[in-house]
Amino acid sequence: MTQTTAVNEVIQTLADVESRFNIRRTESEGFFPEWYADLPEIREVDRVALNLKSHN
Repeated sequence: MTQTTAVNEVIQTLADVESRFNIRRTESEGFFPEWYADLPEIREVDRVALNLKSHN
């Protein structure tokens, strides 16, 4: 039989996440290059739509 445990019973802090999964926070600009590299230009119609949404 499988036992179920709520995640908040096992992982309660960011330190718990870091130690359990052996991960560390990074501020490296190269971590997700797809977020900024070779991005297409924003089309004018999209720029207008974004501007409208930001004013509402």
